Amino acid sequence: MAAVLSSKRVSVTDNSGLSEAVRSAEHLFETSTIAEIREVDTKTISDIEEKKKQLRQLVGDSYRDLISSADTILAMAACCDSVVGTLQQTKTGFGTLAESLRDKHASEQARKSSMQRKALYALASRIKYIVDTSEMIWGSLDAGDVLGASLRFLRAATVHKLLLQAAGPSVTSRFPLVSHQWSAIEKLRSQIIDRIGQKLRTAGPLRTQDAASALAAAAFLQGLGPSEVLDMFFDARRACLAAHLASLTKDGTSATVADVTQALCTCVAYLQDAMWQAAELLLDGGMGEAKTQLPARVSAESGGDAELMFGPALEGASSTEADAWLAQSAVVEQRVTSLTQSQLASACGDWLSSLGADYKAAGPGILHACGSAAQLVQVEEAVRAGIAAWKAPATPASAGGEASSPTKGKLHSWQAACDWALGRHVNVWDEVLEAAFLQHSKELISTSCKAVSAGYERPLQACLHDAATAQQAPAGAFQTASWPEALPAFISAMPSSPRHMLEAVLSQSLSLDAAARQSLAQQAAAAAADQHSQDRQWRLQVAHLQELVDEGLWQCLRNALLLCGDTEQHKGKLNSTDSFGGSRRQAGRRAPALETFIQEQCAQAAGDIAGILASKLESLPPADGAVMGSAAIEQALVIARAARALASPDSCLRMVLGAPADWREAIVVAAPEGPDSSIGAWRGHKQPGSLHRPALRSAPLPAFQQLQAKFKSVAEDAHEKWAQWAAQSLAQQLAQQLSADAALTSPVALRSWQETIIKAEDESSGGEEVRFWLPGMPSPQVLAVLLAALAELHRAGGATLGTGAVQLLAWHLSGACLNSLRLLAAAIDSFTEKGLLQLLMDVRFLHDTLAGGRPRQPAPAQPAHSASPSSSGREQEGEYRQLEAQLQERLDPIDWAMYEPYLWANTVALRQRLGVLFGALLSLHYPPSEVMAKAAAGAEANVMQMAPTAQRFPYLPIATPSATASRALPAHLSTALPSLATGRQRLL
Repeated sequence: MAAVLSSKRVSVTDNSGLSEAVRSAEHLFETSTIAEIREVDTKTISDIEEKKKQLRQLVGDSYRDLISSADTILAMAACCDSVVGTLQQTKTGFGTLAESLRDKHASEQARKSSMQRKALYALASRIKYIVDTSEMIWGSLDAGDVLGASLRFLRAATVHKLLLQAAGPSVTSRFPLVSHQWSAIEKLRSQIIDRIGQKLRTAGPLRTQDAASALAAAAFLQGLGPSEVLDMFFDARRACLAAHLASLTKDGTSATVADVTQALCTCVAYLQDAMWQAAELLLDGGMGEAKTQLPARVSAESGGDAELMFGPALEGASSTEADAWLAQSAVVEQRVTSLTQSQLASACGDWLSSLGADYKAAGPGILHACGSAAQLVQVEEAVRAGIAAWKAPATPASAGGEASSPTKGKLHSWQAACDWALGRHVNVWDEVLEAAFLQHSKELISTSCKAVSAGYERPLQACLHDAATAQQAPAGAFQTASWPEALPAFISAMPSSPRHMLEAVLSQSLSLDAAARQSLAQQAAAAAADQHSQDRQWRLQVAHLQELVDEGLWQCLRNALLLCGDTEQHKGKLNSTDSFGGSRRQAGRRAPALETFIQEQCAQAAGDIAGILASKLESLPPADGAVMGSAAIEQALVIARAARALASPDSCLRMVLGAPADWREAIVVAAPEGPDSSIGAWRGHKQPGSLHRPALRSAPLPAFQQLQAKFKSVAEDAHEKWAQWAAQSLAQQLAQQLSADAALTSPVALRSWQETIIKAEDESSGGEEVRFWLPGMPSPQVLAVLLAALAELHRAGGATLGTGAVQLLAWHLSGACLNSLRLLAAAIDSFTEKGLLQLLMDVRFLHDTLAGGRPRQPAPAQPAHSASPSSSGREQEGEYRQLEAQLQERLDPIDWAMYEPYLWANTVALRQRLGVLFGALLSLHYPPSEVMAKAAAGAEANVMQMAPTAQRFPYLPIATPSATASRALPAHLSTALPSLATGRQRLL
């Protein structure tokens, strides 16, 4: 059949298709071999057979599927007919059964039908109560009635429980909506509890009635007692206060002082209201008093109308739901009772303690806007005023209407409220806010003290830079201007307080007219423009560093006293204490803590400054060379002056690290200058009949003594560096000048020598006289070195320089000169007798002048076997004696025996004559009195013999009238400024 179909398809093929196949066959015969054509033919025939086979299988499968589908449809039809028949039979059977029993149970069915309808109605009413509960609870919550929502939940729970007990599990199977709805109702319990918390955490004033409703709801729903209810109330109000304070910074903007003040005043008012409401809600009023609001509210909700809350009961039975609810309400009413005064006081105390901890933890964020002590005190005064001005809120009649407020008719002040509620006065500030304000006060003090040390390094570095870049003077070449000429530059470089005082006195002087004041101003401008003055002004600017520290510590001290709030009128010396926070504000526990803290912080700041000075000193380059090393030495002297000024007992640090009574006295002394008075007002104050300010009465603390030791150690290190450099440089100059001095190798006596005449005392000699020449003065080189040492003392501070620094210079200079003279004596053999005598005079005079030198005192931590200053001095004295002995050995013994007593007598006399010129060095050591041999003093035996001969008038102390007039100062200047000399010494 497939072949027939195939032939038919070929027959209907059009001529064009046949011609195409013919052409393909012809092309195949033309292009392929016979074998290839046979392969193509074989493959084509196999493909045709395969296609035929596939077509036969496809047709067969389709027929089988069709037959199977028809069979299935027939089976379904038969099944449906069977089901319909079975149902018809069932219907017929039920009809037959009902008809057979209808007559037998007609009367009984009628009776049971009525009872079933009643039971079904009762069951439906309770199911409806449960179903409607969810909507009723949400409605109460939306209206803010948390008590109604909690009561509805508890009543629905009672109904559900009794329903399950009465009907059993069949209720849930017959009414699945009950199970589904009850699951949703149980989830509302957490919603009600959250709404109770939100009600108590109301961000604003909370009415006592609302608090009573919320707490009653919590007592019913959570089974809480009075203590737990009170804890819940306090926790909620605590969270409300925390949220109110957190709102200050939640938007990312910084709050102002006014915002902080308003927030704290509001929080304190809420706190006082909460304590008052706690007393109204739960405090037992005693016999004759009405019930407090919370127990009264609980009693009002447990009334006898429970029968009306639920549906009808079954026939012959009472309302079990009403009975169960009355029993449950009675348990709650019995549990929620009033608290005694002691219980309420204990709970309030614990709550205030927790609030204090919260405020202390949140204090840095809350009080961050108070960046100064005045702002913090301003906030404190406002909050304290708000606490004192609190009035109890008016309490209307309770919701139950059973009684008025238990506090009706009482005095509604904070004192009266505390006495009634707690039996004692409660200081809200001390209990809650004192710790936070104390912590922030310490932060302000710490910040201000750190600012003192942090702000010290930059001006110190500037001063060191000026010292390093100024025109440098080699060792011994330092020169200072005299006082009258240097007065304008001195005034321009003085610190602000003494400078203003001096300018005011000069401008108000009656002896200076307008022209004289203009001349003084011109001199000041010329001195400021003078390069020499500019190079030296930085030495006076060191006083600005001390003034900077003193002013910083003074402000820290004022802020501390301001924060302490302890004004202490000091016998009426202060007429107004507004700048110190008000006379009514008591310090409490804050003053002792802040007094100790300010001393610790100031000591730490001073220690940091000492560390800065020490690090700057260590970072200085080595002082190599007389000229190149002077820059490092000038910087070291700046550090020494700064350290010495800070270690002075006259500094503000000494007062701060003293007794607090000295602080208050200093504030009282400076108070007439105004609330913003500086330390200059305290320093410039004079007691009646005195030229100085009042002395500090208390002894310094060990902390000041330790800091003083640190600063002195830094100053000693700097002076040690300076003394070594100056001594080495001056000793090198001495060695160079003496080695080049031809007078030491010349047989001719110098002009400074003096003739010594010895008369024979025995009669056999016939009264003959022995004449010889001995040195009457040291060598000019030795005098130049000593004068250069005096110049170095002026470089280091002059009259204000401590004895220890002078002793250091004398010690190092003595040792360096000894080494130079020893090397000189060993190197030169051509000294004449007169040169040796001059060297002996120089050695002895150098030793006597510098004998007061002492090395640096050893630190206590050094080992005990370290050489003491006295032993070192004896060793150096022995070395001088050895050098003298070496020089004496080079003289004729007989001649030296004759010269020796008179030469040493000249040395002693010379020491007395030059006591004023070299007083700074000679005052360090006073040798025991010696028996002086007679020595004839010539007419030219004076200190000017070392200088070249000059005309008479140029060195007479007579000045020209014009110079005298231009340099004249008011005659009363010294009496008008009694502290000017003291101020100049501080600056130098």
